[in-house]
Order: sequence, then C-alpha cells, then structure tokens
Amino acid sequence: MRRITAIICIITMLFCGCYVASAGSSDEQQFIRVGICEGDGDYDITSSDGFKIYSYADGNVQAVASIAGSPDEIRVRNDGIYVNIFTDASPTKAVYSYANDCNYFIGCSDITNGIMSVEGVFYRCGVRPFKSSDGKHRIINVINIEKYLYGVLPREMSSSYPLEALKAQAVAARSFAGKNIGRHSSLGYDVCNTQCCQVYGGVSSEVAKCSGAVNETRGMYAYYDDEPICCYYSANNGGGIESSKDVWGTDLPYLQAGVDEYTPDLKWTVVYSADELSSLLDSAGYKVGKVTSVSILARTDGGSVSRLQFNGTGGSAVLEKNKIRSVLGTSKLKTLHFDVSRQGESGTTVDNAMYYVRNVNGSTAEKNLTGLAVIGEDGNIVRLSSSAVEVQGSNTVVSLSGILSEIASSEPRAIVDELVIYGKGNGHCIGMSQQGARAMAESGFTYDEILKYYYTGIEIK
Repeated sequence: MRRITAIICIITMLFCGCYVASAGSSDEQQFIRVGICEGDGDYDITSSDGFKIYSYADGNVQAVASIAGSPDEIRVRNDGIYVNIFTDASPTKAVYSYANDCNYFIGCSDITNGIMSVEGVFYRCGVRPFKSSDGKHRIINVINIEKYLYGVLPREMSSSYPLEALKAQAVAARSFAGKNIGRHSSLGYDVCNTQCCQVYGGVSSEVAKCSGAVNETRGMYAYYDDEPICCYYSANNGGGIESSKDVWGTDLPYLQAGVDEYTPDLKWTVVYSADELSSLLDSAGYKVGKVTSVSILARTDGGSVSRLQFNGTGGSAVLEKNKIRSVLGTSKLKTLHFDVSRQGESGTTVDNAMYYVRNVNGSTAEKNLTGLAVIGEDGNIVRLSSSAVEVQGSNTVVSLSGILSEIASSEPRAIVDELVIYGKGNGHCIGMSQQGARAMAESGFTYDEILKYYYTGIEIK
C-alpha cells in the first residue's frame, strides 16, 4: 500500500460555502462528507490502490487527476494542496497544486471500491483535511452514501437483529443522512460520526449481514407527500411513540404520537437525593432551596412527562419537555416516560411521605409515615425517635398527637428526602423504536411495514 502524509498547517486555510447536495437522491453515486477526526499535526494516510485528486459538487465526485509516481506527502496549506516528491527526506517542488476549498479531496484510484487508512483506521473512498471557521483542523471522509451506511448500521443496530429490522434501519439511516446533507457545512462536512448525527465507524465496524441489508434496500428512501423525510429513531420508546411537536416543538406530519404495541418493556429506576436535586436545580438557575414536593403536571399524547414541578423552601420551578432531562441528566433519565415516588415503591402518591403541620400557636411539626419530626422557626428539622412526644406552644405544652388531630384538615407539605423515578425506554422516543422493529420483524413484518408503522403516511421508494 502506498503511503502519504497529509499535513494540516497552522496557517489559516481558505474557507468557502459548500453547495449542499439534494436530500433523498436515489443515485447510487450520491456522496456525503463525514467528519471523522480533528486535531493539529500530521496524519498518516495510506491507500489500497494509489491516489487521485477528485472534485466534489452537489453530492457527486469527479476525478481531476491521477498522482503519478510515488508521492510521499500531501501538504495542505492556505493556498492549495501540494503533492511533493521527497529526495533524501527533503521535499522538492510541488508537482500538483489545487485550490484548498470544499471542492477537492484525496481519494483512492478506485473511488468505488478503494480503501484508505487514516492513522490506522480504515475508510472507504477518500479523505480531505480541512480547517473550518471555528479554527479546528479536521479530517473528512468523502464517501458514497451506500458505503457510508456500511459503517453506520452495525453501530446503530445490533447485527443479531432480524434482516427485516436491519433493512428498516438501513432505510431510516439513509433517509436521515440524505435529509441532513449540509447539517454541519460550516465545519466543512455534512454529518459527524457521533450520536449527534449517526454513529459511524468506517470499514472496521462493517458487518456482512448489515452491509447486505444496505444492499437489499439500495437507493430506497422514506418520503412524505413526495418529499424526503428525516427518519429519527431511538433504541426503545417505552411503549409510546412521541410526536416531534411534543418533544421539540416542531410539528412534522410523519412524526406523530401513538401507542407502540410491539416495543418490549425496558424498565429502569433512578434515585436522586434531596441534596442532589437541589444542586441540579440550582446549577440550572432554578433557586428553589430544599425541595419539598415534586409533581407531574402534564403528559404528552405519547405518555412522556411534559411538565414537572419542583416546590422548595425557596420557591418553585416548572421544567418542560427536554429541559427535564437536561437538568436532571440525560445519562440517568433515559426517557421522559416515568413516574415519581418517594417511598421506594412504584405507584406511591407524590405526597405520601413526610408532612409539616402547624398548631394554633404557630409552631410547626412534621409527621412521617415511619416517624415524627419537628421544624423550628429557623427552618431546622429535628427528627424525633418516638411518637409519644410533646410540643412547646407559646403558653403550654401539648401532645403532638393532639395537634395532629386538631389540624387534620390543614394542607400537608411534603419534604423530599429521596426522589425515586421509575421509567421505561431509552432515547427521545420519536419515530422508529429499534427494539420494536426487532419485535415486528420477529413477528413476520417486512421492513416497509415496520417503517410505515412508525412514520405516519410515508412511502418507501
């Protein structure tokens, strides 16, 4: 294999606006630009069959020139791409020079089947160094969209899933990529290789079964009203399909709410201490003090919590939709399909915990299902070891049990020692549930039937 080194110089490179390819093209030669790594310095690049310089425009590529001889280095500078022949480790004159804009990249001689290596990681088709407007140096994989999907499917869905589920995933991933051409154009590429777009691992992540699913659906996209759609998907929707309007505020006719009868249960539990809750809310700018109650105010048609209220000693706050997860932590709160409890058992009512009560003299006591406590005027709580206690009033000492019976009609005020959340699912719950797709495939549904179940009113073509 021939080897070249792409050096990204510190000198500022020219930046240009890139022409965005048409989303949803069924052309097998549609290419996409994928951001694969970033950093300063030298990149060792090898090719399976030599190199050519290509131009990129509107998702299509065209060979500009072959690189003759045995070039040892391609140097990228602010004024062009230079291929230098080394003599005794010293570069001689530049034998090729091309404007360093979005239209040129270095590819395998066989752009369809060739494989390149960037620092030991293998990718298909071609790559180009780029310095974007944010000042970062990046390597971008310019690749046929079908070959790109080879490296996406095994990272987004287990290859152990039935073929029809994998085919549904292939169409969804292709549609998502096609609709998001140009999503990160200011950075020099269309999509990234992380969960922000779709996870992509290059040749090393490819699995024959998944590549077969791509091949069997080659060029197939999902359309609504003859327009290509963005196929969002998540691992498990907890039994409820969410609408884009309820989650993101954008009403897309093909991303509507509904009940999912095929997605299996994926239950989880997370626990927040009172101090943790207060700290999370405070860090997000919600100054509620010590949390005294948590209430679910509203749910979406898909069953997710859309409004969650926290009351505390210093005020109250209402979190809505994705703000709930962003404040409480997306790694812990896997979805918004959840219920809350403070007794360690699902289904317990929110206020079934500890209570503050006031006697006629203004002193305040707290009653707990498993014990009693009192709170002073300074807000300090003293937990008591027995229910047979007395409370000092302004003029007399009275039994606590008597106080509680006298003010039984007073509204209780719960204090949160520990908030337990019982949830289902994993992800944003919009569009296709991958585990639901697996279950449908196992029940005999075809890939297009699976997609039409999760995306309202679409066609596959």
